[in-house]
Amino acid sequence: MQYRPFHLYFAAAAGAFSRGVFTVTTAWTALTLTNDIASVGRVLMIWSVLALFIGPFVGVFVDRHDRRLCVLTGQGVCTIALALPLLPFGLSYSLIVAVSLIWAIGQLLIVGPFDALLQGSVAPGLRRQIGARMGSARQIAMVGGGGLAGFIVHYFGAIGGYFIAASSAALMWAAVFALRSVTIEKRGVTVSGYVAHLKEGLDYLANYPALLGTAAIGALAFSAGQMTNALLPAFIRNDIGAGSDLYGVADAAWSAGAVTGSALVIYLLKTRKLALLDGQSLLALGILMGSLFFIKLPMPVIAIQVLAGGAANIAKAISDGNILHRCAEDKIGRVRSLVQALTGLMGVVIYLSPSVLRNYSAGQIYLVWGIVLAIVGAGLSLAIIRSKQSHAQPEER
Repeated sequence: MQYRPFHLYFAAAAGAFSRGVFTVTTAWTALTLTNDIASVGRVLMIWSVLALFIGPFVGVFVDRHDRRLCVLTGQGVCTIALALPLLPFGLSYSLIVAVSLIWAIGQLLIVGPFDALLQGSVAPGLRRQIGARMGSARQIAMVGGGGLAGFIVHYFGAIGGYFIAASSAALMWAAVFALRSVTIEKRGVTVSGYVAHLKEGLDYLANYPALLGTAAIGALAFSAGQMTNALLPAFIRNDIGAGSDLYGVADAAWSAGAVTGSALVIYLLKTRKLALLDGQSLLALGILMGSLFFIKLPMPVIAIQVLAGGAANIAKAISDGNILHRCAEDKIGRVRSLVQALTGLMGVVIYLSPSVLRNYSAGQIYLVWGIVLAIVGAGLSLAIIRSKQSHAQPEER
């Protein structure tokens, strides 16, 4: 397949930017409409639930069908969903839930097949490097969109946020459509039946510890973003007593950290000094997010957001590159969907935590999840060290 970096990078950035704008706009709007932090978690949890229970079967579907057509279909659904608030219905929590549900359905058809397009376009020896760069581009665009959304919602309302999200989603669709002259080969199915095909993907992931470990790190790093989506609006509004303008700055600070983290990943790709950095970044991320419990002033919060955004982006970008590098081409759809399911499981727990911990402030919930991320990050780092010592395969990292 011909490699077209501009179309692929632009499409990934536009889609991630749209997701960032959508998430922040939806979170703040849900909180404004209901004045209930639990309602924010419930509406953002929709994607997580679908990814957990439906995502793995979508991965089987993706590995059986044209990946480009899957991306176009999913992105078209997302664009339509994001345009619904622009219609003269009036904003309500029910409409926000409906938009989130339709958008989540579209998203399930995008991530796996888009990575398959990228994987099939890049020589095997370049997949880790290109995948990490693509992951960095996605993270920068997503958190950049989230940071911009805070200002858009503050000055133009939720309608402005959804307009920007729908427009950038349409740009991704157009960029993927521009790949129409590239032939996408359908993958053969070695085991008949969706359940059997799904089991094949599960067995492949379970029997490949290096791939499973890097997938877990990527899912946890992404979950930190989910945590911010669910908790940051209430933390800014209730714990600090500020408005959406500070919310926008805090989200933009995460973006600034992501840019720095991406630059570091790109530099380290040249020096090949990536060993343990993803697990260590996850450990640092947990410490940083837990420390928000002790902070009540705007400037320290912004500083922590910068550092946390960098740590999360480093872990996620390295994970993305390693997945493309290690995963077999005929299983990338299922593996990506299983990673989405793992991320969805974490998202369900994270988004339900405000409902379960109703007597806890947003800062206290930050502390709980920060401790969890730090412990898991330290544990995965130790597991990687022991695996390397026992198998002596330095090229894996």
